Amino acid sequence: MPNLNKKVSVLSTLQAAGADVSLSNGVLSITGTPSTPVRNIANASIVASLAGLPVVNTITSTAAVAGSTTYSGNIEQVIEGRTYSEPFSYTTPAVAPSDTAFYASIAALIQGALDGGQLVGTVSSSSGGVVFTGTVDAPIAGFTLSNLSVSSPAKTLTAAGSIAGNTTPRVFEAGAAHGLTVGGIYRITFVGVTGAGAADLNKEVFGLVTSATEITLFNTSATGAVVTTTASAITVSNDGKQTFDSDASGITGYAATTNYLGLAVDFLSQNNVDAGIVQPQLVLGDATANSVVVANAFIQAIIAALNGSNAAEMSASL
Repeated sequence: MPNLNKKVSVLSTLQAAGADVSLSNGVLSITGTPSTPVRNIANASIVASLAGLPVVNTITSTAAVAGSTTYSGNIEQVIEGRTYSEPFSYTTPAVAPSDTAFYASIAALIQGALDGGQLVGTVSSSSGGVVFTGTVDAPIAGFTLSNLSVSSPAKTLTAAGSIAGNTTPRVFEAGAAHGLTVGGIYRITFVGVTGAGAADLNKEVFGLVTSATEITLFNTSATGAVVTTTASAITVSNDGKQTFDSDASGITGYAATTNYLGLAVDFLSQNNVDAGIVQPQLVLGDATANSVVVANAFIQAIIAALNGSNAAEMSASL
């Protein structure tokens, strides 16, 4: 159900050079949205319609499998915007089972929840553990485990053989096919990039996938050449799929299949009736209909305005 207290604005057409955004006398103005005194901003963040990843979660015993021991857990999963919890518990017989048999028993409990519709995804097991993978539309929110642990390694991009041009925005070409969905936007963090423009890339950015190896990096600009082969890590966030359907459905100009970049902001109302009440606002710029250069400039203008205001905690990174 839409959040009726949230003000949502969709900018289908963005102006060049970030002209939709301005900061004057301490007031932030974005085309088609109410002007907001920056001193009233409680918090702000850059948002995007992320494609998301089906994260692989490997469950293992915290110690050697023992007899007469209870291994239990609770899996939380987000399905259609709601978080569901599914508990499981398994007590080993007096004689400890083999690792293969033990993990097969845990996987069978999870498979039962999948078959019953309490969870969504796939599960498998081996002597090395239980592998449970959610889906892009139903990401795992968390685990609570007893005598078990879980690892959810992040997806990484290949630095060896990679390049990123000195353009606005920069285009990164991974050293090998990345396996991400073409047309999707992902949250990517670079660490260890060198070169004159390194500071522009050693941060978290939103990347728009344009081919099997190429990704356009929003909130980057031509500040100097960079060497990405030196990167110690290029990590794709395990964020689940994020859309704005719950808040933006029915808003003129919004389409669930469109990529959006924008600003989520909470500000204190100054109206006489509800003065001091925190009001959320979502401003979405169409990153599909507009060129990547224009969409990038829109985001950079928002960040520059908030950084320059000294009134909102906003770093130079996304």
